[in-house]
Amino acid sequence: MNSTLESRKQDRFWHSLIGIISKGGVVPIVGEDLLRLPSAQGEDTLYETLALRYSASYEMALDPAQKRNLSAVIRHHPDFQTNPHDVYCELKEEYDALNPAIPEPLRALARVRHFNLFVSTTFDDLLERALNEERFGGKKLTEVITYSPKNVPDDKQISAQLALGRPVVFQVFGNCSTPLQYALTEGDKVEYMHALQTAEYRPNRIFDELYTRPLLLLGNRFPDWLTRMFLRMIRKTPLDHTDVPKQYVADAKGTEDAFMRFFLLDFTKNTELVEDLDPVELIRELSTRWHERFGNQEVTPVAAAAAGTKPMPKNAVFISYCATDASGQPARDGQVALAIREALEARGIEVWLDKDQLQGGDEFERKIKRYIDTCSLFMPLISETTQSRDDGFFRKEWNWALSKLLDFTGSDRQFIFPVVIDDVNPYRAKVPEEFKRFQFTPVFGTAPDAQFLNRIQWLYEKIRPPRP
Repeated sequence: MNSTLESRKQDRFWHSLIGIISKGGVVPIVGEDLLRLPSAQGEDTLYETLALRYSASYEMALDPAQKRNLSAVIRHHPDFQTNPHDVYCELKEEYDALNPAIPEPLRALARVRHFNLFVSTTFDDLLERALNEERFGGKKLTEVITYSPKNVPDDKQISAQLALGRPVVFQVFGNCSTPLQYALTEGDKVEYMHALQTAEYRPNRIFDELYTRPLLLLGNRFPDWLTRMFLRMIRKTPLDHTDVPKQYVADAKGTEDAFMRFFLLDFTKNTELVEDLDPVELIRELSTRWHERFGNQEVTPVAAAAAGTKPMPKNAVFISYCATDASGQPARDGQVALAIREALEARGIEVWLDKDQLQGGDEFERKIKRYIDTCSLFMPLISETTQSRDDGFFRKEWNWALSKLLDFTGSDRQFIFPVVIDDVNPYRAKVPEEFKRFQFTPVFGTAPDAQFLNRIQWLYEKIRPPRP
């Protein structure tokens, strides 16, 4: 009987967790305990490995527990008080020399494509590398936002990165690539937490996202005080309010520390403490269940709040699409446009599209005209949505592209590359007659196939100016 009840409890847990993840928006908060590396003892975390290597290189007289604690090792470094800059630089050199392989838990997380915004509470680049390897074949397309009280990320830049539709990693305690701008010791974490709670040093744009999203805290190994302050910091209202979004905590500390467990269970609402699985086991099971349900399905990232759009690189491919249908409801055209952009960028092709469909007056129109005038290829998406609209900003874009087309009169230069994304007869569609001079290329489903990508790559390489 108990076995049956336990099985039902687990089924309910996974049904709830996968259901929330499938809606998009869940933010994994990824910590030290996921950075598992092989060692003589079986496995150590990255931080334990660095601590052991560093303490051995300086022959520090520490007890066994301290030798595995990176904060303690750094605190006992002979130069820490007088020359901390060099200590932080040496730690980065130690990390580079170690050159750790990407841990499998991070790869498994990266494969769950409903996750698109991540918070890292460690100072390494392993999560970024995992996302690049699993989603982009190793190309560096993951957006990284690194926090430091000495260099607070600009809200406009954060908005632009969130708006790109790529995975985003927010490194809340900095990155070891910059000396003295990452949290290496317990003292550093105190200072970071203090700065993050002040209006002057808080990256508000990121917190606007975290306040409203479900959270999945995974293996952060925070002490009791830091867990409480961190959870409160990333919520807009007190933790015992019923309107706090759902959060799952999978952390050995949360189950081993009686006081922390008491706090999580009794003083927070909508918080589920995962006690039956450690963080790595949870991710392994989550990855398996997610792939059983969604493995071959296309996933569209949850849109961040509207943000400014980055300027278009010169000679980029300009994707023109219609975001809403005749009734004003969001159309799938935007999903297809993002999928095309992602696939092309993975091949090193510069692409621009207005993800937020901002239509802000004369200045905006002048900017779009300029972008169309300087793009290498204009790609209008023809769809049931464009069929339903007799007007729309996309029709202005089409008209401006036709004006640019006059520059190539009499040449064999292809400037317009019309793409059909629905079951629409393009030769009877509501498109300019000039579009019908070109072959309409279909994109079935959401993602473009290799033939489509090869054609665009060939045109792009042919059209753009030679590299210096």
